[in-house]
Amino acid sequence: SEPAAASVLGVALNGAAMDNVAVDALAAGASTTLTVQFDAPPTGEYVLRLTPDAEDAVVESQEENQDYDLTLTVHPRMDLRHKAAPTVTVVEGALNGPWTVSGEIERFDGDGTVEVPLRLEVPNDNGGTLMLGSFSVTVQGQGYAVATWQTTIDGDDVIGLQRISREVVAVIDPYGTGAFVQESTTNDRSPAGNLDLLPIPDVQLDPPIAEPPKANSGDPVLWYVGISNVGEIPVRGTLEYSFEGIDYEDRIFLDAAEDMMWRPDDALPTALGAHDAVFEARYVPDSDSWDFDPDNSRVSATIEVVAPLRLSWNAPTLTLVDANSESAEAPLTPGQTYTMSIGVTSVETGPVNYTCDDGGTTVFEVIPVTIETRGQRATVSCTFVAQTGQTSVRLVPDDVDVSPVYTRAYGSAEVVDDSITDEQRSLRGLLSWAGLLVLVLIGVLILGVIITRDRDEEVERDIFEYCPSCDGELEGDEDKCPHCRFNLAKARLQFHECDACGESIPDLMENCAYCGAPQDVTSFFEQRKRQERKAQVEIELPVEEEEDDDVIVTGTEDFAATVQAFGYDEEDLEEDWDENMDLAEAQVTQAQGRLDAMEVDLDAMTEEELEAWENSVTPTLRSVKESFSGQDIDDIIASKGDVQALKDDGAELSASDAAIRERLFELTGEEGVLPGEKVRVDAGLTDSGLAGNEIEEATADFSFEDTDALPASPARVDTVDDELTPKRAKPKRRRSATRRRPADAEQEAPMAECGACGADIPADATSCSVCGATFE
Repeated sequence: SEPAAASVLGVALNGAAMDNVAVDALAAGASTTLTVQFDAPPTGEYVLRLTPDAEDAVVESQEENQDYDLTLTVHPRMDLRHKAAPTVTVVEGALNGPWTVSGEIERFDGDGTVEVPLRLEVPNDNGGTLMLGSFSVTVQGQGYAVATWQTTIDGDDVIGLQRISREVVAVIDPYGTGAFVQESTTNDRSPAGNLDLLPIPDVQLDPPIAEPPKANSGDPVLWYVGISNVGEIPVRGTLEYSFEGIDYEDRIFLDAAEDMMWRPDDALPTALGAHDAVFEARYVPDSDSWDFDPDNSRVSATIEVVAPLRLSWNAPTLTLVDANSESAEAPLTPGQTYTMSIGVTSVETGPVNYTCDDGGTTVFEVIPVTIETRGQRATVSCTFVAQTGQTSVRLVPDDVDVSPVYTRAYGSAEVVDDSITDEQRSLRGLLSWAGLLVLVLIGVLILGVIITRDRDEEVERDIFEYCPSCDGELEGDEDKCPHCRFNLAKARLQFHECDACGESIPDLMENCAYCGAPQDVTSFFEQRKRQERKAQVEIELPVEEEEDDDVIVTGTEDFAATVQAFGYDEEDLEEDWDENMDLAEAQVTQAQGRLDAMEVDLDAMTEEELEAWENSVTPTLRSVKESFSGQDIDDIIASKGDVQALKDDGAELSASDAAIRERLFELTGEEGVLPGEKVRVDAGLTDSGLAGNEIEEATADFSFEDTDALPASPARVDTVDDELTPKRAKPKRRRSATRRRPADAEQEAPMAECGACGADIPADATSCSVCGATFE
């Protein structure tokens, strides 16, 4: 009923505000149409809310509940994805491809036909991605559809990559050029497949080695070439090589990672003349084999071939002429001049000098020879003077490799000297024969000395005899070897037949007595290990010095007072020491007597008897356990009689308990006062008024008479008691403290108790040595 001003229409999708739509002013009763445009959200259910006059620009009669909700359903769009990881196949043995890669893609919520671009990706060695050729696959059908794709990877596509196993991935629409829109692009990359780039075997040739490294013209050369298969499969091929313009071939078979040192069956000959010879080799794989890098399968090497001069003597051309150039023959006339000529044939060119001599110190002349063309012939001539008897002529080259030394000897006629008589000639002949005979005799003497000379070890064996079982030295009269206990007396009775002459000879003979053939003595006896006898080492025992009774032993000045502080008496200790010494000497004497009774002849025993006797020996002295038997805690308790177990009667016990203390006195043998026991004190307390036990009256007489003289020892009977003569006090002997044996205690005199002080005194004593009391 009223015109409305311009306003806006509010738009919200699932509560999220979108762009408002402007509404023009409307006249009263007028209407208008609005269009709301927005991008469809992902697949799902949505509510689109429209709110008129969202900014309250128009005054309305009803402001509430004017929103309009529209339910909106968004259906999914077409989506492409890979069904599985791509698979890679290759022909067996095709290390360089091609590799066939195949896979499948799926289409969801689509219809019709669509071309889908694809691309393969492989990681490179730098951490990046190698993009291989693109291709496309056609997908058609309604709703869900599946399409299969296939492509190939050539060896050129992966050239330069390290030959290892790599991942291969297929990507859908990698450049975004496809004529379709997908629901999602996060699944456009397929799972990774496996692309195995196996290493291609590479056959490598090492530089050739020639033997010898420098050859003479025409000499053969042996070549060595190292061949290696750098791969994981066997290879086979042909080694093509050439030397001095001649081609050769040799078949090569190499296992995986195998190395070999190749050489031709025969050495290769060199051409004539000085030149550089080239050796070339190339490995050619078979058509079904491999060689990754042909460049490292070619090698070559060059050696120097030298052509030194070589001359050969032509013996048929040898001639001999005299000074008149006339032919001469042996015998020659001593003192005359002759010329010997011989031809030579040459190989290669060069100069050489021949020295013509007589094989000694006489040089006739030096002949130079020069060969300028190959195959040239030459003549070597030497002029010499014939000597008496025989003349030797040698042609010696200055280079022994050019030709061998040529030697020729000519006999000479005898020259008669009229000045020498027949008698002189006879004497000279006799002296010559005598000198020759002397030389022969000297030679025979030297040869005899050498033949009869004994070696050091043979001389030693002549001086000593050796045991055939352990090779130990013998004096020669033993019946048993002192080193291994071998029975030599029995060995001297053994015989065997000589292998050379068959005669029976003793086994101990090193040479046959009949034919002199050597004998293997050790083969007839058991070999034993030689035992080295240890040399007896004498140890110097300390010399016992005689005891001087007049020497005062360093120690306490008053031994009696010192031992009395430990509860012993000096005289008792001395008596105990003497008794123990006598007892020990008697035991040692008894042990020595038992040893003397058991003495046997050890030298007459065999090794087994000696070992058995040593194992059966028992000691004669008592062991520590036997010496102290009866002194351990078990023996002490057993000597006390039956042991009674004191049970707990529930009463409180203490060390002062009379019953317990009495039992302790019985076990230990001590004497003491028990609690509650009446004690009699006879001395020391004279006051009857003191409280306590009853004190009786006592009278003590402390007077004593010393009328009995001490018994004199036999040593003192003849001693003159002279107060003016000083006497040297005899040092007191110290003895170790030893407790008295029970037998000694039984032999002691009966004791009594002093009535005055309570001290123990002999029963027949007339006075107390402690308090001085006298008794009637």
